[in-house]
Amino acid sequence: YRLPRRDRLRVDLGGLYFNAVVAVITMGVWLLWRKDALLLLVALQVLQMVKQLSPIIRADGYHILSDATGVPDLFSHMGPTLRSLLPRHRHEPAALGGWQRWLVTAWVLIVVPVLLSLAIGAVLVMPKLMTSAWNSGRVLVLGIPHEVSHAQVIDILASIVRLLALALPVLGSGLV
Repeated sequence: YRLPRRDRLRVDLGGLYFNAVVAVITMGVWLLWRKDALLLLVALQVLQMVKQLSPIIRADGYHILSDATGVPDLFSHMGPTLRSLLPRHRHEPAALGGWQRWLVTAWVLIVVPVLLSLAIGAVLVMPKLMTSAWNSGRVLVLGIPHEVSHAQVIDILASIVRLLALALPVLGSGLV
């Protein structure tokens, strides 16, 4: 935050530059060897770049928008912006003015419904997620032998990793 705005924007775009460089190098390697699996990597890099440009979560897009407007924490302006949209509070003085206020208002009007729909979706999907995780976890646990030989240690460790992979979405949705 101590850098000038232009340098902060350059840092914000660093991840996108890296993804673009990897995609270009991968495309060059594909041109040499014609292995189609490399094209999948290029597509994944582009998709990752699009995902990182989202201004809804604190990804590169959020920081780019924040540094471009000069507003250091957009989420702290969410409450005051929503209050300023109410009829009783329209003429109260605002911390932001001009184009910054319009841009932050547009951002709030997009972000609030998206975050609400994501939270509601997480709550609605939670029972099915828990049921699927429980059923799959039970199958994994029942598949673990009671007496373990040295050859089965890797299989058991893999089952434990699978159980963790089943538990993480349930825990994440629970936190939401």
